[in-house]
Amino acid sequence: MDFIILGGVVFISIIIIVVMKKSHNKQIKKCDGEANLYRNGQEYQNDAMVIFSNNGEVIFANKSARKMFDLEVHYQNKRPEKPILLKIADSNDSKPIIECIINQRNKGMNFLENTLISIGEKNHRINLYVDNSKWNFDNDIICVFQDANSDFKEKENIKRLTETDILTELPSQFKALLDINNIAVQSQKRSERFAVAILDIANYDKIRTAKGHTYTNSILKKFAQFLEEQKRSDMEIYRLDHNNFLILVSNFKREKQLLESIEDITNEVTSRFDMENRNVAIISSVGLVMFPDHGKNANKLIDRAYIALEDANRKGYGSIVLYENSNKEAKKDEIQISQEIRAGLKEKEFAIYYEPIYNLETNVVSGAQVVLKWQHPRLGLIDVNKFIEVAENTGQIINLNKFIISEVIHQRKLWNDFHFRNIELIITLSPTQLHSDKFIPNLESLFNKNDVDSDDFTFDVSSSVATQGMLGCHKEFVKLRKLDIGLAIDNLSVGLSTSDQLHSKIIKTLKVDDTLLENASSQTVLKSIISLAHSLDIEVRAENIKTNNQAEIISEFECDKAHGKHFSKPLLAFELQEFLR
Repeated sequence: MDFIILGGVVFISIIIIVVMKKSHNKQIKKCDGEANLYRNGQEYQNDAMVIFSNNGEVIFANKSARKMFDLEVHYQNKRPEKPILLKIADSNDSKPIIECIINQRNKGMNFLENTLISIGEKNHRINLYVDNSKWNFDNDIICVFQDANSDFKEKENIKRLTETDILTELPSQFKALLDINNIAVQSQKRSERFAVAILDIANYDKIRTAKGHTYTNSILKKFAQFLEEQKRSDMEIYRLDHNNFLILVSNFKREKQLLESIEDITNEVTSRFDMENRNVAIISSVGLVMFPDHGKNANKLIDRAYIALEDANRKGYGSIVLYENSNKEAKKDEIQISQEIRAGLKEKEFAIYYEPIYNLETNVVSGAQVVLKWQHPRLGLIDVNKFIEVAENTGQIINLNKFIISEVIHQRKLWNDFHFRNIELIITLSPTQLHSDKFIPNLESLFNKNDVDSDDFTFDVSSSVATQGMLGCHKEFVKLRKLDIGLAIDNLSVGLSTSDQLHSKIIKTLKVDDTLLENASSQTVLKSIISLAHSLDIEVRAENIKTNNQAEIISEFECDKAHGKHFSKPLLAFELQEFLR
């Protein structure tokens, strides 16, 4: 009986062993199937693939993995001899890879990009994939390690390119933003001050127009080298954009000393800058801000340095302007007025007036100066000189000029339809409008559409052309003259240096104003200007004539035409018609 019981126990034990062995074999087959799947998968052929158990033992490793982790051929169910450590993100610490993966897998992690693992003394930059598929059983950890060294080098190269200006090889504006924000943090901790200066080549556009794009690129390179030579130990130099450069001055002690050092650089630019053994007139203006007085981060400091730079150029090329907080309010006012101009055009708040121009020989109205006025909802009727500068600075001058030209051409058509006498209509033109590619084609289209003769019109080129230079507008002047449009320019803008412009028949009218009537010496200059203009078949028009005495003098000097308060105030179109019947 005991024998039968013993036999039964042995039989049952054998059955249990057989079942357990089959189960184990089944598990091994599943593991082998999973390993074969990853081993044979096209995307993993050249990558290191490892299956870890939860306690860090290696269940499977392909050839690449054995080489990477220094595993022996017989590695199954063993811990690697050299611990595999994974660098923790945003930290210099490293932890065992199994611990990191298990912790992150609970958060759904299945991919780590561009991270660092170390095996003994060897480091590898890898992309780590952790598989959570249906093949994964018993919480084994299936990992694929992809070499990320090439990706890392490529990203480092991209980072280098973004932080370096290609043309000048100076640090870029992106690097400037990073460095300014970093030094702001450190300076705040140490209660230190630093300064940001933005320099420009103030006459860059003139040089580019005269010499060309390639030439000005070479100037930018030389200018960058020049600034590097001037750099002191407390300075960093950056290229921002176009013709703007940034100097970062760290931990300065005295404002006076700071201003003197910046002034030394600009003086050196003006006096000694030499390009390819030819003297080139380089003028540099500077906008200057200080931390923390004018801002506590890079964006605010740079924005306000640009505001100061704009004020420097407005003050005069070569100026240095330290930002004032009041400038911010002025800029707010500019933006408000710019928005009001846009709204005013939409609401038809602007009106065209015509100031009669008299022929001094016949004493008959021969033309009219177009004058823009604004019926402002808050300020009442205001003259153009109250808002023209804001319009120029904000670009609204283009929309205003479009409105004026369109309205005046349409008015000329109405007068033609009712057979009013033809007179010269004179419109003040902004250089901003003049340089627009579409300006002249659109102008020609307006003349054709309204069936109006272009030779009835003259453009007064505003005094700001004198600042930008006659040469920069020469091509546009030629195109306008080909359309038979007259051009009038201020005598002070012309001068002897541009007498070739007069000889080339580009200018129809030379304008003079009452400042040349103040005393005997200036009247002598006026008489000479009129004589010179007449010798070149150029008519002379006197502006802003206020008194009878002034009118008599310009008539005696044989000035051709004149307008101003002495003759008539600006009139609306229907009022001017009385002179055109």
